[in-house]
Amino acid sequence: MKTKTISLIASFIFILFSCTNDEDEIMYPEMGLYGDNLLSFDSTEIFSNTPVNKNDWVYYSLRAELPEGTSLKVIMKSTYETGNGTWSYNLGSKTGWSIDAIKNDEMLLNTCYAYGPSVCDVKMSFYEHGSGSILIYENDDSTPTRVKNISWK
Repeated sequence: MKTKTISLIASFIFILFSCTNDEDEIMYPEMGLYGDNLLSFDSTEIFSNTPVNKNDWVYYSLRAELPEGTSLKVIMKSTYETGNGTWSYNLGSKTGWSIDAIKNDEMLLNTCYAYGPSVCDVKMSFYEHGSGSILIYENDDSTPTRVKNISWK
């Protein structure tokens, strides 16, 4: 009887700690409204646009789906060490994000903020060639929850 009780308690504790509530997780779908989602967990091949072929431009999304009580900070930064590449946001397409930008001779830095519940997305495009990183901070974490390195050409 004692073994059955201990086994039952151990099973209950395992089930309790194994359960997670997906409703509280910030979601990063593979696609956004404007193209591949730069925040998705999969790697994203990024193509640069040239002013000559505007009809052939490639656009990307910066999309996150935040449930109630969650927050998200996304920092995109690029240094000009690997080229003079840059990116731009179509602010007319922005939903759910608050975006700050800093640009100088050494780097381009954008910080995007969002608070749940909301679905955030913005249309992005890249120019020239370069590289950078996307630092993703969930729920006021002081260290990035995830870092995604990107490059475009």
